[in-house]
Amino acid sequence: MARIRIPSARAAVVPLAVLALLSTVSCAGGPDRGEVFSSDRTPVKVEVEAGEHFSLAVRESASAGDDWSVAAPGPDTSVAVEAGTDYEADPGTEDMDGAGGTRYFTFEAKAPGRTEIVLRNCWRGACNGTGPSASPSPTGGQPEADVPTVSYEVTVR
Repeated sequence: MARIRIPSARAAVVPLAVLALLSTVSCAGGPDRGEVFSSDRTPVKVEVEAGEHFSLAVRESASAGDDWSVAAPGPDTSVAVEAGTDYEADPGTEDMDGAGGTRYFTFEAKAPGRTEIVLRNCWRGACNGTGPSASPSPTGGQPEADVPTVSYEVTVR
């Protein structure tokens, strides 16, 4: 006669605990972007509550020369502060040269007030400085008006 082994209750709990931990990690593994604001039209109106995260999203193709950054002077830091930036490739294009995606600039709303955040595309090195805290200004003969920008009018309640 064949024996049937029935696992103990403790043996069943361990895999369930591991599964619960993995599901928590995968859900929390991405950046906390909060509410995402995006538009091709400028200015974009942003309204958030103090303490919330929010993100400004722009289309980007770094391999084609896009280089988005926060333009100086940046936001009024008593109202909103930068919390980071990240890039997400369009689904299915992660390994394709020249493919696009979305650049997210994430901020934390600090206190009630209003501020303006301008994102500037320093395409193919058209500006000095790089990164989210840079103060890009056009160089190389490209007129300031030709540098693409998106303006966000942020109100923190």
